[in-house]
Amino acid sequence: MSKIITIFMILTFLMISSCGENRIFKQNPDFSVDRFPNEVGLEWQYERIDSLHNSIDTVTIRIVDSIRNSAEYIGTVWNLHFSLTDNIESWLVVQVDDTVTFFKDIGVDTVIDYRLVFPMELGSSWEGNSFQFIIDSFEVVDVDSLPYESYPGVQQYNVERHLWGLNHYGYTSYKFVPGVGMVEGYFSEILFGRLKNETWRLINFSNFTLPQGTFTINRFPLNDGIWWDYQIRNNLLDCDCGYDTLHVSIAESSSVTLWTYEYPSYTYQEYTDTRNDTLLFFYFNQLGQPYKGLIFPIEPGNSWSVFHPFDTTTVLGYELVHLPNGMIFDAYHIRTNLICGDECQRIEDDWIVADIGLIKKRIFEVDYNIYGGGNGILIDEIRYLINYYGN
Repeated sequence: MSKIITIFMILTFLMISSCGENRIFKQNPDFSVDRFPNEVGLEWQYERIDSLHNSIDTVTIRIVDSIRNSAEYIGTVWNLHFSLTDNIESWLVVQVDDTVTFFKDIGVDTVIDYRLVFPMELGSSWEGNSFQFIIDSFEVVDVDSLPYESYPGVQQYNVERHLWGLNHYGYTSYKFVPGVGMVEGYFSEILFGRLKNETWRLINFSNFTLPQGTFTINRFPLNDGIWWDYQIRNNLLDCDCGYDTLHVSIAESSSVTLWTYEYPSYTYQEYTDTRNDTLLFFYFNQLGQPYKGLIFPIEPGNSWSVFHPFDTTTVLGYELVHLPNGMIFDAYHIRTNLICGDECQRIEDDWIVADIGLIKKRIFEVDYNIYGGGNGILIDEIRYLINYYGN
């Protein structure tokens, strides 16, 4: 029963979606059934945060096949792959007129797990699975602007679900965009005393379209007077000790750019130097040896080394980034692996946005020579953008 409920909660994400020949975000789209994505080859990736078990998982959803009975079309097969358990689950999705129905196993056509009714608009409501639950209601409670920096004015639909059955209560809140699908959802459930509390966030979509214009070096902010404020979380502190803040500012000179990093208790500086399409980063007073660099244009899949051959930088992809203050960006995810000693490794994950710069960063440094009282981890820090001034 627990497996069925787990799959049931996952399916709600699959159904809050839409389709169309052009899946670029559009203003005020009509969320009709023809914009529901049910085509073989589509793929989504979600970050799943389980707050009860303090775990983070990645779920990849693919439409892998269509099923026909002789010449008659029946539906499509949706596979869900969970990275933590390496488990794959398959579902059958059937569309009839303006209704999309999900069955909890391929070949089972008697018990409906979920039903989605179109078109959707503010105030629209419908029943889900009244066969399995006493109450299973859905309602579009709000339609507002999607907080994407690259897509101003795009509408997102906020849907709430309430279900009630025998020793079973659930509440779900969704945010989704026609033509793209579910971008965020919150799930809360009680089943025979067992609790579930999860947040899902979309990080990639197979037809997600990059903004117009490539990320060239002239779109990386280097002008005099620009500054950023970041919230800092130290994962090495085993307590809820609050957050530090970091103020970053830059000042131009004739040949290099000076970056100043101001923490509450100390300050340090770095330099950057632009050489053709390469931006080199130097520690203070070490202009002869860059510790990392960015080679433009920034494109997913690109990889390079700028000084030491074992220090590599790779553009991992183009992702949706949700910040704690509610801002959402579509950003390039860049990972740099640095050798900081004989047995020392430093990994920097940067999420950067054209014309804004760094909006999120994680620094993880470990020294494998450290034994005894510690685990060798020297730094485990995350920075989130909270304020920015550009000119």
